[in-house]
Order: sequence, then structure tokens, then C-alpha cells
Amino acid sequence: MFSKKEKKDTLPDKNYEKSKKEFLDFYSSMAARLHTWKLISFLLLILTIICVSGIVYLSTRSSLIPYVIEVDETGNAKGINPAYQINYDPGEANIQYYLKEFVNNSRWLSSDTVLQGNFYQTAIAFLTTETKEKYNEIVKGENWTEMIKNGFTRDVQIESINKVAGTNNSYQIRWVENVYNKGTLIDTKRILGIFSIKIEQPRNLEELQQNPLGIKISDYHISNEK
Repeated sequence: MFSKKEKKDTLPDKNYEKSKKEFLDFYSSMAARLHTWKLISFLLLILTIICVSGIVYLSTRSSLIPYVIEVDETGNAKGINPAYQINYDPGEANIQYYLKEFVNNSRWLSSDTVLQGNFYQTAIAFLTTETKEKYNEIVKGENWTEMIKNGFTRDVQIESINKVAGTNNSYQIRWVENVYNKGTLIDTKRILGIFSIKIEQPRNLEELQQNPLGIKISDYHISNEK
């Protein structure tokens, strides 16, 4: 009699333990799956960030490389090479055009700081290390930063460009600079510049884009004309 009564008393305990174990196993399994999904979601987020960053990076880089096809006298192709690997000898018209562009970009003052920065970057692409230092000294000496802050601007009008007689690589340029303060003309100067150049072939695509003909100003002097 006592053994049967004891058997009836332990049956609910066994059911409770079984249910408790099933309950704990279920939620342990759920917690494990939730952790796994969190980990997967985090990894997917990292992968998405990497992919988006890669797309943005590639979109800002030019994938187009210009090529030059050389032909012989009969018109048949004899060589195909990236443009920056071709030794190109610029003509007088090319040289004079880019010298005018340099004068404009190196002497113009704009109230737009972004535009002024573009002028500077375009100008120094045509300078050697030595002439870049000279140019920076002129910028500091004339205190361009303060001029722009105080509302001064300047435009440039090219009057003439001629090759210096008896030289192969020197050019004389005359131009007029008009200085304004908040839109009002306050000064006009006539400038004379002597520029010596050399040709340095672009070494990579970036240099080709900035200075396609490799025209470098190896020395220059500017002065006011009376």
C-alpha cells in the first residue's frame, strides 16, 4: 500500500521536471538561434558597408585610359600605347595656349574659395618643384588670403605672347590685371612676364589629365610695366 502511494506522489514530479527541461531546452534553442541571426545580421551589415564603400571609391576613379594609335606613312597602325607613354612634341600653338592658361589661373583672384583653389591646383600642374616654390612665395608676398577675405578680386586680360628672339624655350607675355574691391575697380596694372619652359612627358594618368602635353615652366619672372 505504501509503495503504490509513493509511486503516485513521484509521477507529478517527473512530469514537472520533464516539462521544465523541455521549456529550458526550447528557450535555450531560441536564444542560440537569435544569437546566430544577430551575428549573421552584423556580418551582412559589415559586408554591405564594404560593398557600398567600394562602389563609391570606384565611382570616383576614372576607368577610362586614353590610347594613342600611331600610324605609318601608309596609314597602317604601327603602335598602340597609353597616351602618357607617348613622347609628344607640342607645337607653338599648344605651348602658347597653355602659357596663357597658366597666367590666367596663376594671377586671377576669385571671391569663391573653391574656385580659387581650382585655379591654384591647375596652375601648379605646370610648374616644376623650383617654380612652384617661387609661385608660393609670390602668393604669400602679395597676401592673397587676406585680399580675398577683405573683398578684393582680380581679373586678367592677356594682351600678347611672343617667343623671345634667339631662344628655343622662352616666351614673353604681356597682360593687364584689374583689381576690384567688392566689385569696384580700384587699380589697373600692366604686367610683363618672361617664361622658360621644358617638356616632361606625363608619367601616369593623373599627370596626363592635369598637364596632357607635359609643358613645364622651369623659370619665370614677372614685373610691372610703367
